Amino acid sequence: MRRTGLVLAVGIVGISVTSLASARAEPRSVREAKGGGVDFHLASTTLINGYDKVSPGGDSATLYVAPRPVWTGKEVVSARTTDSRDGSVMELTLTAEAAERLATLRKHESGDRVAIYVDGKLMSTGALGADSTGGRATITGLNSTNTESVVRLLKGERPVPVPSPTPVSALISLVPAGQSNGAYLIDVFVQGVTNLRTYQIGVVTSGGQVGKLVREEAKIDKARADFVFGELEVISAADQLGGRLVGVLVDGVVDKPTPAYLGTYAFRPSPDATGTFEVAIDMSEKSFLADGQNEMVEFRTGPAASISIGGVPTRPVIEK
Repeated sequence: MRRTGLVLAVGIVGISVTSLASARAEPRSVREAKGGGVDFHLASTTLINGYDKVSPGGDSATLYVAPRPVWTGKEVVSARTTDSRDGSVMELTLTAEAAERLATLRKHESGDRVAIYVDGKLMSTGALGADSTGGRATITGLNSTNTESVVRLLKGERPVPVPSPTPVSALISLVPAGQSNGAYLIDVFVQGVTNLRTYQIGVVTSGGQVGKLVREEAKIDKARADFVFGELEVISAADQLGGRLVGVLVDGVVDKPTPAYLGTYAFRPSPDATGTFEVAIDMSEKSFLADGQNEMVEFRTGPAASISIGGVPTRPVIEK
């Protein structure tokens, strides 16, 4: 049995309707197993009585969307995507019933756009061309990634799941460590890191009411019991000009689930300095962690360390 269907091109380049085309319909039981949860609604950027007001978000204008779909995913006989100079295009063949419904609605003021929903969530919208009559159509402005997901659903495939981001466990913290000869000391710690071989740390300062906080020294005390690399053979350096702390294991890696010492900074306030200054990790290329394969290790940072000139420095709590 052959059914007359509607070939609808839904894509980033526009919508123009041409003529009805014939297509072999799948058995209803097969077709209804596909496209579940996908709905196509007529929509408009101007108010139409009975339409629902929808805010797509971002820079998109407010839409008025028909409360009932003009066709559903289960009325799609075939679906595919193609690429064009202006973006991807989704081509659909509809059942005769859906094609007739669309043609009937377009005889009235029904909107010049289409809104695509999946399980009640607005996935994308596009504009129908003014010459859309008959069976073939094109819709502009669809998101190409969402278009691929919709087509997979229409074909009865499960969309490729987007993996959840892996929580970043490595944490670098700055902790005030008192004063020495008038300079304020800040210790640097890392925790929650595995397979660590290399680190480089830089810091930035801000705040204060008057004056400034000047970095006077950067150092790594490898004799400390909590030093990140312990007694292993390590190459370390403190860049006094650039203010970087650098440590590299000669061989192997370490795991540090609890706070481990990386180095110390000394800051001296200018003679006129008053107020609370903050020292934070420099998140540019100056700061990084690397594993045994020299791959970057993602990390997060704790709160900035506060130094109150003329008062008692606050000491942030290192996360456990």
